[in-house]
Amino acid sequence: MSYNLIKSIHEQLMREISSPRVFPYSYGTCGSLLCSLMIPVFGTQALTYIQNDLGQMELNVDEGSIPDLQNYLDHFNDPLLSEVSSAVFNFINEEYLGILKNFFHEEVWHIDSALSTVLEGKEEFCDSILLFVYSLPVFPVSNTMREFLVDFHVFENDETYVEIQSILNEFFNETPKCQRHYLAWKQVESLPQEKREEVLARLESAIPFTCDGCGKDIKGLKAPYIGRIEIYPSRNLRFKEEDEFASKEEFEEEMGNLYEMTRSKPEKELTKEIWTEYRLFLCADCRATFISRIEGGEFI
Repeated sequence: MSYNLIKSIHEQLMREISSPRVFPYSYGTCGSLLCSLMIPVFGTQALTYIQNDLGQMELNVDEGSIPDLQNYLDHFNDPLLSEVSSAVFNFINEEYLGILKNFFHEEVWHIDSALSTVLEGKEEFCDSILLFVYSLPVFPVSNTMREFLVDFHVFENDETYVEIQSILNEFFNETPKCQRHYLAWKQVESLPQEKREEVLARLESAIPFTCDGCGKDIKGLKAPYIGRIEIYPSRNLRFKEEDEFASKEEFEEEMGNLYEMTRSKPEKELTKEIWTEYRLFLCADCRATFISRIEGGEFI
């Protein structure tokens, strides 16, 4: 299944990284914000830049100057970094009067929703902020990682960022785990191109790719069969109407509980609770057996 393959890939990845980088800043600080904006662009080299350039500054604090942070990021002359950081800092200026402390201490569900709009189409940056600044267990998906997993048939080329991330979040469901493995991918991306390609080639050759049914090696197949199983509520799912409660107070209490439950959880976590997907990698024989069992009602 996808999770077994993802696990094998990341275990081998960690073996390739002899000295994995460790995130050096606390959540909700200027240091974590700078890193979250720079890592998607520079990989783990961003940590080196910050520590070399700003090593004398106290960055493990929740107060700071937005113009100073913006000026530092602009000096890299990277158009994408300048565009994203400007969008984030403009959002902080408009919504929090430029007070970083208020931004850092905002409820994560609100930040998740707002940044999805502010950084539309730049999902890796958005999730990097959620992961490093707000300690939310989400896995930012880089282009290098996406291409590798598509080549390995874990995902298909037309799948969206959200579809890919939903499966990765099922596996990397703890913040330290998300940080450790995302930084490992970004550490590989920080390598010179030739060295990076060597690492990815070794990674691919070392990972077994077997049929989830019989265990047969299917790595040589250019297009193994992939079974996708989605579990989600019916569109006809019905909730109790107001007049079905014993009293108005009971109805209001139920609505209040529902509101508190949803407002305390980020959008991605709520989505995970109502939609789940499983994938099976199958050889031709196991595909035929699987279809036969489904048609025969043996799937439960």
